[in-house]
Amino acid sequence: TISDPVASLVRAVADLQGRADLVIAIGRLAPATIRKVVNEYPQIDLVISNVTESPVLLPAGGPAPESHSDQGFLGRTLVLYEDSRNYGLESVELGLDAQGHIATAGTTHHWLFEDVPDQPLVREMLNRFYDRVGTLDSAQAGVRPLFANSPARMEAVYVGARRCAPCHAAETDQWKTTAHATAYKTLLDAHRHYQPKCVVCHVVGFRTRTGYKLGDPEEPHNPEHSDAFVYSEKLPRVRHMGGVLSTR
Repeated sequence: TISDPVASLVRAVADLQGRADLVIAIGRLAPATIRKVVNEYPQIDLVISNVTESPVLLPAGGPAPESHSDQGFLGRTLVLYEDSRNYGLESVELGLDAQGHIATAGTTHHWLFEDVPDQPLVREMLNRFYDRVGTLDSAQAGVRPLFANSPARMEAVYVGARRCAPCHAAETDQWKTTAHATAYKTLLDAHRHYQPKCVVCHVVGFRTRTGYKLGDPEEPHNPEHSDAFVYSEKLPRVRHMGGVLSTR
């Protein structure tokens, strides 16, 4: 059972009254929800969210209403929206007044580009997370196909580079000189090949009827990383039986 988020947050914050120097709420809180929470419990010192816009109803035949976030102070409550996404993180230096309330805030972006090495423990943790969660149907369903509004692309039959190459040798040779030819390898190198948000831009036709699909981790992809290779069908050809290696 999921209760009302505003009421739940207000109850949680009320339990901290008198036991915390600063009360901070962090989560996927839309601006409209934050305004309700602050209105109900203005004693919250800081709200941090990564949802910068509220869903809005579009009027028929009219312009879309403006959607806005309340970055800054709502009364005495400071509201901050994280916007570094997966390229980094942010730190905030808070200045307090004599009563211990937040008076100032300075935000610094720390961009995590390729020149920043991975922390091994965090990298191992992320790898396990992607392997476990990335192949779930629910995780894939949350990724919008690149051409969702194109019926031709959504219903097209995708066959892969190997099927195209025999009749298009010159084009294939030229394609091999481009970064597109190794687009999937970049995911393998960074262990992102089970992260749907990454995969969608590195393969062909992800989340279409015949396009690329994330494979079962127990059934490895073929060299083209395609789900057309059925591991369970090929396994008997190489399984040892009575000391004899079957090749057919």
